[in-house]
Amino acid sequence: TPTKAQSTQIEEARHLSKLRTMIGENPVSAWQPHHAYRLRDTILSGTQKGSGETYTNRVMQKLKHLLTKAIEWGVIADHPMTESKFKMLPVPKKHQMRLAVSIQDVLDATEFCPPWLDNYVRLKILTGLRQMDMLLLTRHCITDEGLLVTPSKTENSSGVQQLFSWSPDVRIDGKNLKEVIDDIIS
Repeated sequence: TPTKAQSTQIEEARHLSKLRTMIGENPVSAWQPHHAYRLRDTILSGTQKGSGETYTNRVMQKLKHLLTKAIEWGVIADHPMTESKFKMLPVPKKHQMRLAVSIQDVLDATEFCPPWLDNYVRLKILTGLRQMDMLLLTRHCITDEGLLVTPSKTENSSGVQQLFSWSPDVRIDGKNLKEVIDDIIS
């Protein structure tokens, strides 16, 4: 948990607290698969926020991890929630509506947008950056070699940086990355 994002740490602490309350002082060595199923069904049948299949599976995943750690620490010898002994709830895949929109359709729609939004869309198409990473761009990201970005997702862990070079060949509707950046700055 300490290496994960702060929001993930808070969510996992909430899950662990909920598990601790529900399990109580029962010994780990007495834990059996039927206990896991009973706990899973109790969480699922809850009326408060956080009682759906996805949430229940997240909480149960934390419990599985805790039991794996219990084996690692020598507290128990056998995992009571392996795949053959315990099944997570099936979560139906949501039907996603797929839009058949081309890049040109998007660029045509920017004709009616203010120039800053048009440049934002072009930058998004040229780099594929996440919204958060685009909003965190500063003048310091602009180098002689290109646009140097440290994705926010890896900033606190690996610190990997990505360089989008000033290639004149990569163009979107007649503009390359350098021209789009120059338009944004001016």
